[in-house]
Amino acid sequence: MINQVMESLLSAEIPPILWNKDADSFKGISLTQYAGKNRLLFTVPNRSTIIRNAGSIKWKWQGKQPIFNRLTDKNIVFFASGVAEWLILDWLGFDYIVLPSDSKKNSIAEFKEKLKDKAVVILPDNDQSGSFKGVVETLKTTTLKDSYVFAADFYDDKDFRDYCRRVLSKPDSFKDKDAFIESLFYNIWVCAGGSEATDDNITEDALFNKIKGASLPLLPESKLVSKIDNKYHIIIFYDPSVKEYAIFDNNGLKYNKKEKVLEYVKNMYFKNESLKEAEKKARLLIHNCPVYETILDTKLLFGISDDNYYFNIFEPTEVISFNVSERYDIDIDYIKTRFPYHYTLLSNLFNSTERLEYFLNWLSYILNTCKKTRNCIVLTGVQGSGKGVLYDYIIRPAFGDKYCEKLLRRDIKSNFTGLLHNKLFVVVDEMDKRSSYEILDKIKSYITDTSITIERKGIDSFTTENKFNMMIFSNSTVPVKVEQSNRRFSVFRSDVQIKDVIDPNLLIEGLKSESLSFEFLKFIKSLRYSEKYAETLFTTQEGEVAKEGSLSEIESICNKLKEGRWNELINDYPEAEEAIELIKEETKKYNGFALTATVSLLFNKIFDEREFKKIRKKLYLYLGKAVQKRLTGEERGCCYKIIDEKESISMIRPGIRHKIVEEMQYL
Repeated sequence: MINQVMESLLSAEIPPILWNKDADSFKGISLTQYAGKNRLLFTVPNRSTIIRNAGSIKWKWQGKQPIFNRLTDKNIVFFASGVAEWLILDWLGFDYIVLPSDSKKNSIAEFKEKLKDKAVVILPDNDQSGSFKGVVETLKTTTLKDSYVFAADFYDDKDFRDYCRRVLSKPDSFKDKDAFIESLFYNIWVCAGGSEATDDNITEDALFNKIKGASLPLLPESKLVSKIDNKYHIIIFYDPSVKEYAIFDNNGLKYNKKEKVLEYVKNMYFKNESLKEAEKKARLLIHNCPVYETILDTKLLFGISDDNYYFNIFEPTEVISFNVSERYDIDIDYIKTRFPYHYTLLSNLFNSTERLEYFLNWLSYILNTCKKTRNCIVLTGVQGSGKGVLYDYIIRPAFGDKYCEKLLRRDIKSNFTGLLHNKLFVVVDEMDKRSSYEILDKIKSYITDTSITIERKGIDSFTTENKFNMMIFSNSTVPVKVEQSNRRFSVFRSDVQIKDVIDPNLLIEGLKSESLSFEFLKFIKSLRYSEKYAETLFTTQEGEVAKEGSLSEIESICNKLKEGRWNELINDYPEAEEAIELIKEETKKYNGFALTATVSLLFNKIFDEREFKKIRKKLYLYLGKAVQKRLTGEERGCCYKIIDEKESISMIRPGIRHKIVEEMQYL
C-alpha cells in the first residue's frame, strides 16, 4: 500500500529515479490516505502533520513545524525549503538542512557550530511569497556568517525540484543516482565560475574548494559586498578605470554617481533606521567599499581576482561553459532528424543548405572562441519569418540574457552607448536603408573595432573592449546601406512567414522540448568550425540587391553604364533611350570611351535642369576624369572611359592604331 500511496504523492513532484521507499526519510513516518476524501496525511516523528490535497502541490502544516536535517562530517551542506527538496536531498545522501515551509519562525541557530567553515549551498525556492529569501538574508548575518555561502543557479529552472524534474524526465537521461550527482556537481562547479573541469574530476572535496574560492570574495567584512538572494550576487565597489561607483546584481553591471549609490545602500540596508543614522552608516560603508577594475573575460573565472585587482563579471552560460569532447562535421540531414523544430526555423531563414551551413559555422565559431568575426549577418524578409524567434530561443540562451542586447535604430542613433557595455551579442532590429545612412559609420565601427567608447547620461565617458558580434533584422529589401566595397554584411532574405510552414505555437513548444539541457546549442558548439569561413562574407543575390538599392540614382546609372547593362537602363529610363544607344555605339566604336556630350545628354534627359547642373559637375566622381582623346584619324574629342573593351578599333587608320592602343594603356 505504501508504494501506491508514494507513487501517487511523488509522480507530480519528484522524478521516479529519486524515489526509494526504504530511504531514511520514511523511518518513523506514517503516511495515510483518507478514503474518498482525496487527500494525504503525512505525519513526522514529533507528530506534526502535513495535509496535502491531491490536486495541489501546496502543503499545509498542523502543529509545530520540524527542521529536517542531516549533518555529518561532509564539507558541503545543502540548505533548502520544501518537503520535496528534503526527500530528494535525503535520498541523494547529502548533508542538508531543510525548512518544510518558508516560515520565519524556524530558528536553526542550534546548527551554527556544525556549519562553521562548511560550504552551504542554497538551493533556489519557487515560493511566490519570497519568505525563504528572507530567511536566508537573516541567516547570512547570524548562523551562516562563518560559512562559505553559495547560491546554486539552475538557469531557466525556477528551483531545485524543477531542475531535477526536467533533467530526469527523459528515459535516457541518467541510469543511476551517482550519474545524476556527478551532473549536479558539475552544474554547481560551473555556477561557481569553473569551466575547465570534466565530470570525472569533480569530487566533493574539489567542489568544496571551488565554492570556497567563489564565496570568499563575495563575503566581505562589510555589508556592501554580499549575496542578497538565493540565486545572484550583489557587489558595490569603486571602478578606477571608469572613475565611478558600480553596482553588480542580477541585472548586470550599472555605474552610478556617488549620491545615487548612497540612496541605493540606504534603501537596501538601512531603511528601518532614522534618516540621519541611515545617511551616516551608508556614507561610512561607501567610504570603505572595495576597489576593483571590472573586466568581461570569457576565459577567466567569474569573481574577484586573488590580488583583488579586478572583478570578472562574466558568468558563463551552460553552453559557453560546455566542454567539447568530440567534434562533428556539419550535417544538415542529422539536424533535420535530431532537431526538426530548430531545422524548420533555421531553414526558413537560411533557405538553402549552403546558407544554413554558413550560419551554423559562424555561430559555432563565436560560441567556441567568443571572438569577433567582423562579419555581421543581416536577416531580411517578411514580418513573421522567424527572426525574433531565432533571437529568443537560440541567441539569448546561448550567450545569456545579461550579455545580449536587442536595439532599435533610435538606440544606435543616440549618443548614449551604455546599452552596449559588457555585451557579447547585439541585434539591431527594424533597420532600413533610409535610417542607416546616418548611423552607418557607427554600425561599421561596432562590427569591426576592438574598442568602444561608452557614454552614459550624467557620467563621464570611457573606452573599453568591444567583444560583441552583431546581427541586423529588417523587413526591408535594402535593410542597410551596403557599400560597393562591402566588407561587413552578409545579407540573407526569407519571404515565407513561419506560420505558413508550421503552427507558431507548435514551433515554440518544439524548440523548448529540443532545448532541454541545451542539447541543440551544445551540438552547435561541438561542430568542426572554420575560423576563415566565419570571417568571410557570404555573397548572395540579396546582398547584390542591397548594394544596388544602397546607391544614389546617379551612382546606379553610372554603375550600369560601366557594366554595359544597356537594356536595364532603357527599361528604367525610356525617355533617354536615344542617348543610351548612342553611348552604347560609341563605347564599341572607341574602345570603351564615350563622348562627354553624349553622356551629358543622357543625364539631361533624366534629371531636370537644376539637378543636371549639379550632377554634371560631379560626374568625374563616378566615371573618372574626362580626357582629350584622338578617336579616329586626326579627330579628337573629350571622352569618359565608360567600359573596358578588348576588341580592336576598326575605324582607326592602321598606321596609327598601335600608337592609340599604347596611349590607352596609360589612361
